[in-house]
Amino acid sequence: MVMCVQPVGMCNVSAPAKMVSFKANETKDEMLMNEAPMQAPKKERHWFKALASLMCPGLGQIFDGRFGAGIKQMLGLACLGLAGRVLAVYGIAAKNKYGRMASMVASVASGLGALGLYIYSVKDAFRGGKKAA
Repeated sequence: MVMCVQPVGMCNVSAPAKMVSFKANETKDEMLMNEAPMQAPKKERHWFKALASLMCPGLGQIFDGRFGAGIKQMLGLACLGLAGRVLAVYGIAAKNKYGRMASMVASVASGLGALGLYIYSVKDAFRGGKKAA
């Protein structure tokens, strides 16, 4: 038999583990009670980060500790939104129909890009920056 100083099931050997006590006549239950309690793994708050990113894209990444990604997503969405608004105003003020049509199409494309970045931000915040498997 393999002797192990860890609780049963914690040894990385194929043979059954046996608990060893350095006190005379100490039972298995007493050994388990005398051990320091194991801390539970920190619970991920995926939904909280996704909701934060839903309110302000990039905020979920900042809560996750990825400041660079959060700031990039905030600035990217702000730039796409601003570009869409400027192009829409230019389209309204355009003198000919081709300039008006081109700026409106570009404005819609900018809006769709902003929507895509918004959805990506929420999804990335929920996954926590991990690559999709």
